[in-house]
Amino acid sequence: MPPDDLPPWIQQHRWAAGQRLRVLRLGKGLTQMQLGARAEIDNKTISRIENGRYPDVDRPDRPPGPRPWCPLLQAVPRL
Repeated sequence: MPPDDLPPWIQQHRWAAGQRLRVLRLGKGLTQMQLGARAEIDNKTISRIENGRYPDVDRPDRPPGPRPWCPLLQAVPRL
């Protein structure tokens, strides 16, 4: 489902999650490339998450297993 066809609450959730990541990243003085290297994720994925365009951020129904964005939790130290 393209992002424009999603219910507004999902779009808002993705945008809010992305904005939180951006605030944390910038607060630590990291570029998207630096964060991507730390998390072993492509910087394009960081950009997609920050812009609310990465679908796995809000898919609790996905089967258990590694998710590409999980290393972000360790790569951006808590404020």
